[in-house]
Amino acid sequence: MKECTVCGLVKPLEDYHTKNRKKKRKDGSVHCWVGQYAECKTCWLERNNKTVHKYKDYYKEYSKNYPKDKKKSSQLKYDYGITLEQYNQLLVKQNGKCSICLAVSPGKAGSSYFHVDHCHVTSEVRGLLCNSCNIGLGNFKDNTDVLLKAIDYLNNSKEALKGK
Repeated sequence: MKECTVCGLVKPLEDYHTKNRKKKRKDGSVHCWVGQYAECKTCWLERNNKTVHKYKDYYKEYSKNYPKDKKKSSQLKYDYGITLEQYNQLLVKQNGKCSICLAVSPGKAGSSYFHVDHCHVTSEVRGLLCNSCNIGLGNFKDNTDVLLKAIDYLNNSKEALKGK
């Protein structure tokens, strides 16, 4: 049994979240300690819910005062060093389509922007991609040798299927 530091009620240990602590000693060994938090699960949940609602209200107000385009502009500048105007010019240059598959939609639910594809070594922007193409390049780690092997694999599997 343990007394909650918030509500003051004495409750069984099952009513408290467990915490595991690992403390590294000077000699390099690790001492593990298991205990319960000072507040019961009920008080913890009540405090946590208040915090969540506080932040939801904050983000609602933030979204009203900080339009989507302004957020996107800040994100583009921070992540890729380009402005929203440069992003839009790139999109016009690509006729509003993905650079690889020519899809007219970004393909990601809830998003109205294409992904900015860039070289991870030089940080140079290469173009705008739909969600699927961006994930595909990411999974192949921009390795052209692996991409060529994938093309060969697909071509060979087509020929094998025709032979059946």
